[in-house]
Parts: sequence; structure tokens; C-alpha cells
Amino acid sequence: MVLIKLKIRRAVTDSGSDIVFDDQRPGLANLMTIYSIATGDTISKIESNYKGKMYSDFKNDLGDIIVDFLSPIQKEYTLLMKDKAHVEKILKNGADKAENKAYKTLDKVYRKIGLLKKIR
Repeated sequence: MVLIKLKIRRAVTDSGSDIVFDDQRPGLANLMTIYSIATGDTISKIESNYKGKMYSDFKNDLGDIIVDFLSPIQKEYTLLMKDKAHVEKILKNGADKAENKAYKTLDKVYRKIGLLKKIR
């Protein structure tokens, strides 16, 4: 999670000093969009919260927000990776179901276009 914070701190912004959403400032606009998605805050609320503050304040907060946002996903991933056999079983079951459905669909298509041969 330290890597996430480091990436956010190093993210490209611009030479400006005000934290305002502007399509002409794609680096900052991207970071503000990520912030909005992760928190549910509107862009105008984010602008208001960081009025008069520096990019470093914004980026530090965003790093913490992203870590918090991704934390449940990271925990679930860690749990799943402890039991790779379980994950493989889930994937195998899903593949089997998809294959069965695909064969049924192809069988219907073949019959409708006049190919009576069963494919399975």
C-alpha cells in the first residue's frame, strides 16, 4: 500500500497551484476524478476542500483514500490466494457451465440453419 501512496505523490499534475478541475490540466483532472469515485464527493466539494491548499496536501490525502478504498479488495485477494485450489475449482466450474451453455446454443443454431448434426 506504500507503493500506491508513492505513485500518487509522483503522479503528473502541472505547474499551477490551485486545485481546480480543468480538462486542460489532465493530470490533476484525472486525480480529482479518482478522488471523486473513491469518496463519492462531487468535484466542486473536492475543489472547496482544497481551496488554498497545496498539491502535496491533495496527493497525500488521495493516497490515503485510495488505500482505504482498495483495502477490502486486497484483503479478499489475500484470502483467495491462500487457497489457490479453491480458486481453480471456481474457475473450472464456471468454464464448464459456459462450455455447456455454448454447446446448447450452437446446437440450436445448427438445427435452425439446417445442420442437423449434434455437436456434442
